[in-house]
Amino acid sequence: MASHGDQTKASTEGKTNETLGAAREKAEAGKERAAQTAEATKERAHEGKEKTTGIIQQAGEKVKSVAQGTAGAVKSALGVGGEKGEEGNREGNRGA
Repeated sequence: MASHGDQTKASTEGKTNETLGAAREKAEAGKERAAQTAEATKERAHEGKEKTTGIIQQAGEKVKSVAQGTAGAVKSALGVGGEKGEEGNREGNRGA
């Protein structure tokens, strides 16, 4: 016959194993959630990077366009570098 001490020990071991099992399940669930969160964060970061790249490219194209327009206006005003500028010079020379 099992003594009271043996029964208590068996009961304690059973409860300990149950507690450890529950703790392992919670830890595993936490690891899964962390992995899902990390993946979602990685995807959002990639999307943000693509969006930022697009914005920077658009800004670069606008700056390039403005610079080309400014260069063309300066060349035209100075009468250098283009047919319009040459025509302007010819007209200006005729009047002189």
